[in-house]
Amino acid sequence: MSDTPGNGSTRLDSWKAIAGYLDRDERTAQRWERELGLPVRRFPGGRGRSVFAYSSEIDAWLLSARAAGGALAAEAPASTDPSPTSTPSHTPAPVAVARRPHAAGWRYAAAVLALVAAAAGWRWRPSTVAASELRVRATTDGVEAFDLQGAKRWSYRFAPAFRTFLAEQMADPVRVPDGDPPAIFVATAHQLKRLDESQQSGTLIELSPDGRVRQTFTFTDEVTFDGTTYGPPWVVTTYAINETAGARRIAIAAHHAVWDASLVTVLDEKMERHGTFAHAGWVEQLEWAASNRLVIGGFSNAHDGGMVALLDPTAPGGIDGQGPEVAGSHHFCSTCPAGLPLGMVIMPRTELNRVTASRFNRARLQIASGRILARTIEVPAAGLDAVDALYELTPSLDLLRASYGNHYWETHRNLEAIGTLHRTREQSPDRDGPREIQRWTPQAGWQTIHIR
Repeated sequence: MSDTPGNGSTRLDSWKAIAGYLDRDERTAQRWERELGLPVRRFPGGRGRSVFAYSSEIDAWLLSARAAGGALAAEAPASTDPSPTSTPSHTPAPVAVARRPHAAGWRYAAAVLALVAAAAGWRWRPSTVAASELRVRATTDGVEAFDLQGAKRWSYRFAPAFRTFLAEQMADPVRVPDGDPPAIFVATAHQLKRLDESQQSGTLIELSPDGRVRQTFTFTDEVTFDGTTYGPPWVVTTYAINETAGARRIAIAAHHAVWDASLVTVLDEKMERHGTFAHAGWVEQLEWAASNRLVIGGFSNAHDGGMVALLDPTAPGGIDGQGPEVAGSHHFCSTCPAGLPLGMVIMPRTELNRVTASRFNRARLQIASGRILARTIEVPAAGLDAVDALYELTPSLDLLRASYGNHYWETHRNLEAIGTLHRTREQSPDRDGPREIQRWTPQAGWQTIHIR
């Protein structure tokens, strides 16, 4: 465990200093560590009072706790000062009514602290490297930033009281957008509290170019399907940033930690929400086709197939709505907005998906040359060796063409050879590729689209 504080952080070397930084008594600080995961460290081999904490980690923890709501949101102080001068170790623990210090005392303290800051400034001076010139990487421990010469500029650690997990479907959970203000985004899928292995929702974190937490977002929604209400923890699956209209918008998706409900929302630059879309199934892919078109991909439990849907974040209410399911049915959300998507396409499981008992054929998305490419994974495998089907759609989800990937018929022959399949390609009704898709539009409802 590193005992070097992150950029701009103070090390608080006792329960007294930690409590003073929080503007609470020591018992409250100790309870917050025990019950709520306050990030407090212990010296190797130390016992009793041998604890310390970093102000930057406490700041991040407070931001995350406030975003998540709950008891701590009411208990926590309105703000903390992350500078090294905020809690001198000799300062008594705060009392209920603070006294105003003598002006001369403040001037003396300011002079002393200015000298300390000048001497120690190299430790916490913000990075002068632009966000676009940083190479940022995320691990389950935290985030590190390097300049173009490979020198480490700063590091941000996730709260050590939790085991942090990153989304499996995201190749890289870090995004560094081009627009203003300069920022670095990172998403955690979910966390497990080390004390009791309880699961916590994932979080989207916005960092400044010098590695300080600006703001965070965590799903705290509760939605009801078929009479059952599902709430946190929510596992973040993916997010995507759009800046084409001169304003930053962030689409982010999550699914319930146990059951099949998924949520999508769009955040503005203040991380305020612009609508919520609920879906009975998994949403694992988000792509901006334009500033007014968000494409989502995943799997539909209601229709047992890979799913692609089109949403309009600029509509009144944003993307408020849910999938086009029959009111009162098992997959209808009774507490969600009544809005509907602009369209939805379902790509049924293939013969190989079913005969191999593979997982659901989730849809992976790519926007290319004004077309939406949806790739369904029929038999998972490492890298590009997965058995897949490819569907090319227009921006309004009209089907242009569909075919199986290179490994489909090779796998089919292998399954014939071992007796799992009992018909050849020539005998298969899918010998010319996918036969049909299901398409929903507000005008026509659900239709079966046959593929020649």
